[in-house]
Amino acid sequence: MNNPYVSDSDNFLVSDCCKAEAMYRVRKDSFDLVPWCPECLETYPLEWKEVNQEQYDEIINDQENKHLYDEMSEHYEEHGLPVKCNEEHRQEKDYFIFLDKDNDSKWCFVDTRNGNMEFFETEKEADKHLKEYHEKEVRESDLDRQTEEEKKTLLGLPTSDYDEILDDDLDAFIDSVKYPTYKDVLTVLEWTEDDKSNGFYDGCFDDLLPWQFELSDFQQPDREIELLIDLWNGNLDEENVVRGCLGNGGYIYYVEAHALLYEIVISPNMGIDAVSIIATEEEVE
Repeated sequence: MNNPYVSDSDNFLVSDCCKAEAMYRVRKDSFDLVPWCPECLETYPLEWKEVNQEQYDEIINDQENKHLYDEMSEHYEEHGLPVKCNEEHRQEKDYFIFLDKDNDSKWCFVDTRNGNMEFFETEKEADKHLKEYHEKEVRESDLDRQTEEEKKTLLGLPTSDYDEILDDDLDAFIDSVKYPTYKDVLTVLEWTEDDKSNGFYDGCFDDLLPWQFELSDFQQPDREIELLIDLWNGNLDEENVVRGCLGNGGYIYYVEAHALLYEIVISPNMGIDAVSIIATEEEVE
C-alpha cells in the first residue's frame, strides 16, 4: 500500500520538532498517520516535513540535532521513571506510598495495619516495592481462601509433594509457574473469513494480554507478542523497562530485549498502536 501522506514513494515524513520519522497504523483497508512525534510525544502543534533519504541523512548528521533518547535517559536516571498511578496496587488504602517532604523528600512506603515503613530515593523504587508487596498480599489472600485440596489442585501437586513444601518455599514455587506464551495467544485468536492468515485478539483475557491487536500489526508476531506477554506479566527486568502516560490517555513503553530497544504504544482504547524497533543496545549505550 502506497503512503498517501507523501508526494513521492521514496520520500517519508519526519516531525519538525525532533526530526523523528513518522509512525503509521496500517490496516488492510487504511493507512493512518499516528498523530504524535515518536521522540518527544508532542501532539499539538505538530508539523511534519517531507524528506528523502539524502535530506534526512543531512538532518541527523547536524550536530545541533541531538538524540532525545539520551536526554530522556539522563532525566529519568536523576528523577526516576514515570509510573502509572491508576494501577491496582496504587489504589490500596491499607498500604501505600507517598512523597515525604519532611524526610529529605524521599518516597515512603507504609502499611497502616502493622506500622511497617520503608524509604526509597525515587518513586520508581517505591512503586516497584509496593507492587511486589501488593502481589504477595493478593497471592496469600487467594491461598487463604482455598481449602487444602484446592491448594493442591492450584499448585498441581499430589498430596505427598505438597506436604513437603515449606512455607518459605511456597512463594518461590508460585513465582516459578510458567507465564503464557505466543502459542496460548494463537489458541484464542478470531480468524477473519476473507484472510485466514490474519487473526484478531480482543484483549478479553487479562491473565494473557489486555491489549487488542491483529497479527498483521506485527513484523515478527511470535517474538513481539512474546515480548508483550512478558511486559504485561512482569517477566522482564524492571531496569530494562521505561513506562509513561500519553496525553490522550494511552501508554508508552520503552523495552530493552533481544539486544534491541523497542517502543510500544498503547491507545486509550487498549489497542496496540505500534511495536517498533528504534535502536540496538549498542546504540543506546
